[in-house]
Amino acid sequence: MASELDGSATGYTTLSSTLWRLREVLDHLLFKVFETQLVVSSGQTKWLANASRELDAALQEVRHVEIMRAVETVSIADQLGVPPNLTLARLIRSAPSPWDTILLEHREALVELTGDLDRATAALPAAADGEANGRWVAAAGDEPDEIDIVRKFLAETLANAPQASLIAFLG
Repeated sequence: MASELDGSATGYTTLSSTLWRLREVLDHLLFKVFETQLVVSSGQTKWLANASRELDAALQEVRHVEIMRAVETVSIADQLGVPPNLTLARLIRSAPSPWDTILLEHREALVELTGDLDRATAALPAAADGEANGRWVAAAGDEPDEIDIVRKFLAETLANAPQASLIAFLG
């Protein structure tokens, strides 16, 4: 029994560390979204390739950490004898103290970050239409095609960030 509790504590520690890392990479991704939006809105098309590359790298890091989180969650689910699609809300309810509080804090922060990302990415399609489009094209000068390509890249790429598995996990 003691070794089972030790294994569970190790699982919670590992998951908590990964959730901290996930928070960091989501925050970095959010920064890259805003940075890219600033580049696009400034009309400085010479920086679009750099901004897009950095945004893509941030997305890749989010995907990598999310895979680690999913693997660690399945491991804890196995230890607890529950289905592998364990949500963070359910894990919080079944976690011993102090893990319930720690995991709740992670959940609140991740919900806030994913909400911020949703709001930041929801502005992208709106910015591709109407008055904003005219402002961006005017700011870009002779290169509206590059702006349109980046807007399309942002909208399509960020539509899946954060991943559905993370959204389900936070449920």
